[in-house]
Amino acid sequence: MCFTTDKKTRSKVAKTDIEVWKAMYMNHITEVLLSAVKAYYYKPGKLQPVIKLRKHTIGSDFPWMYSQINEGYHSHTTPHHASKWAHDEIVKFIIPKGTRYYKNDTDYVSETIKLAK
Repeated sequence: MCFTTDKKTRSKVAKTDIEVWKAMYMNHITEVLLSAVKAYYYKPGKLQPVIKLRKHTIGSDFPWMYSQINEGYHSHTTPHHASKWAHDEIVKFIIPKGTRYYKNDTDYVSETIKLAK
């Protein structure tokens, strides 16, 4: 999954906790949630390791240039937006106060995240 934004968009720092949503798979053997994209295991309330967010400009010589962010914790603004991905569960997460993030109309990408309790 990659997050797309325009070239001029800057990151923000969360002033309060931000409620977001992720499409997840449930590992029914160990009963932990797995990210659909990478093998992250989430436990309620546990902050995930920080991943540095890096923008990569696409089409730098063309008028349609935009930026992508491939790394980081990808999430959605609403459960409805998360449901476009066919997975076991749509789960509430928190982007904690003080976390660096980017946001567009339907998605977030953040340097850390935690599973809501």
